[in-house]
Amino acid sequence: MSYAMLEGLIVALIVLAAAAYAVWRWRPGKKNTAGCGSGCGSCPSGCGPKAAPTPHPKHEQPVTFHR
Repeated sequence: MSYAMLEGLIVALIVLAAAAYAVWRWRPGKKNTAGCGSGCGSCPSGCGPKAAPTPHPKHEQPVTFHR
């Protein structure tokens, strides 16, 4: 087997592995393990509690750019 043929085989295996991972990662019908699928309507229990908004810093200062 020549090096060119071996190189082509290695590249083909890498591309095949990447394609298999992409299909596995973004397959249709996959359950979202972090929460519900897409929005509140997809969960039988509805949406869970929402996180509290991040408080703004008390002392905000504008950014000034000098030339």
